Amino acid sequence: MSGAAAPVVLGSIPALAGYIRASGVKPRVWVYCRVSTAQQEADGLSLDGQRAECLAYCAKQDLAPAVLIEEAASAGKPMLSVSLPGMPAAGGANPRPLFALMVSALVSAPGSTLVVWKLDRFSRIADEQEMLLRMLWNADTKVLSTVSAEADILRSSGADPSRTLMRQIFGSFAQYERAIIQLRMQMGLRAKAATGGWVQGKPPFGYRMENADVVIDEPSAHIVRLIFYLRCVHGLSLREIGRALVYHGVTQPFDKMRVKRVLDSEKMYRGVYVDPFNGSHIRDDVHILPDDLESWAEQALTKPTPPASELKDDSDGYPG
Repeated sequence: MSGAAAPVVLGSIPALAGYIRASGVKPRVWVYCRVSTAQQEADGLSLDGQRAECLAYCAKQDLAPAVLIEEAASAGKPMLSVSLPGMPAAGGANPRPLFALMVSALVSAPGSTLVVWKLDRFSRIADEQEMLLRMLWNADTKVLSTVSAEADILRSSGADPSRTLMRQIFGSFAQYERAIIQLRMQMGLRAKAATGGWVQGKPPFGYRMENADVVIDEPSAHIVRLIFYLRCVHGLSLREIGRALVYHGVTQPFDKMRVKRVLDSEKMYRGVYVDPFNGSHIRDDVHILPDDLESWAEQALTKPTPPASELKDDSDGYPG
């Protein structure tokens, strides 16, 4: 059967799981394409480019029609729950869930074939790469790379230790490149943080991301001011603040832990941004809290806040 036939393209866990359930466990040809970042797309490592290279390779090798897996994920994070030398054990969600599910299908169907554009799409951690390769080889899975220099080293080593040596050298270079990328990213983060730029992922409630920096989100900033007004002026407890928010027309649910997270970000709301490297920056553009909360409340609130004893309980919709 010619490899020129249209492949099945799967890019999500539900799609891949559904395909495996519907088609059953049997030997087949898989193609795995992966990008980590948008920068990789720009540098010519796009999913489209990898797909074209892999499918051309499948056609040249006269392989059966492929099942093509496309994933946007990092291969620099360990996916195994065991601790590898010099690496922490994987924690939390698997960084490459599509790859993991595909590997389980390969292991369950001896005689399958896996095609990758380059071996570093497989993993950028040398020890992990070797463990995954041996797992697949033990399941009689053939692993192929479109890069001719990697073709020979992807044969099961057998009595020839030189293939293992060369594969480990290639893997070490991939791991070194990963470390250099991480170092450059860290240097970039430090440089941006030194100028007061936001480098901490999702910002606190009251802000949103715009042009790779944090800006005030006025609808939620109003709620932030209201929370601090209820705390600082009325002295309400966390739970009472949640009930008072409902009284003032806030439809978003605020349990006491969410209220506490807002109160814990006071420094940021007063225009002082502390970056992850403990640098402190004055940023008037993110200053949310007014100096006089009572004056703000007179202008911003349509009705006065009643005493805590008069605030209704969960029947008003506050989840507590």
